Amino acid sequence: DALAAPGGGDGKHFSTEIEINDFPQNARWKVSHKEAVFRMQNQYDVAITNKGVYVPPGKQPFSGERKLYLLIEGPTERGVKLCKTEIKKIIKEATEKSMMSGRYNI
Repeated sequence: DALAAPGGGDGKHFSTEIEINDFPQNARWKVSHKEAVFRMQNQYDVAITNKGVYVPPGKQPFSGERKLYLLIEGPTERGVKLCKTEIKKIIKEATEKSMMSGRYNI
């Protein structure tokens, strides 16, 4: 959950990542579809980038690849943290819905 402020210590850029690969498809979609990303980017003044590749359960990513994740970057630590908190909340709610409907098991 650490935030990085790279770039010579000027403190003007913060980033964090949240892995979404292992959540149900519906939960991944809720935080990565265009409208949700656009809304959160405007609300928190951040950039959200989909990174990595989907790796099915029980498989390992190929060498040099990473599981699907979101990169959140912004000029303030607060905006980046608030956005990450909202993404986690959306994923949790969507995952719980999927589990209640019987479509997803952990």
